[in-house]
Amino acid sequence: PSFAEEVMARGNHSLRSHFQRAPRLSLKERIARWKGMTLLLVLTCVISFVMFIVWSVWPESIAWSALQPDSIVQGNAIWTLVTHLFVHGNPLHLVVNMMVLLSLGMLCERLIGKYRFVWLYLLAGVSAGALSVLAALLWGDGRGASVVGSPEEYMVGASGAIFALAGVLMVLLPRLRS
Repeated sequence: PSFAEEVMARGNHSLRSHFQRAPRLSLKERIARWKGMTLLLVLTCVISFVMFIVWSVWPESIAWSALQPDSIVQGNAIWTLVTHLFVHGNPLHLVVNMMVLLSLGMLCERLIGKYRFVWLYLLAGVSAGALSVLAALLWGDGRGASVVGSPEEYMVGASGAIFALAGVLMVLLPRLRS
């Protein structure tokens, strides 16, 4: 039976109770509802950002965590295909990415499970990094550099992995309604 049929069968009083506002939860209660892996990824990104700022006194440290296409092609710093997911360029970049990660990540983790969620996040992030390297190498010289980045520039952020979460939700959520 549809929602409307269920309401009609129970009578009007259940309709009113269904639409009553849920009691407000305290911040502690809301945080307790957060999914574990999503929260772990957010905390890892925040800690990495703080460490990135601390290490910024040593300019060479950026090469250890940020993705640079030229370095990847030469076979150096391959690990940055993973580490660039946890480092962000400025506080606004971090805050926006983490807010979206919290909102999409908690729902996605609930739908597909924590292990699939982490694998999706990491594989999508690494794939997005590899695609960024390829795009920078193919079109990063000249005018294309303003769009895809130059092979010499560093790339950071979790946007590729977050867009993958959005894509998975776009596929899964309509299926849940039917």
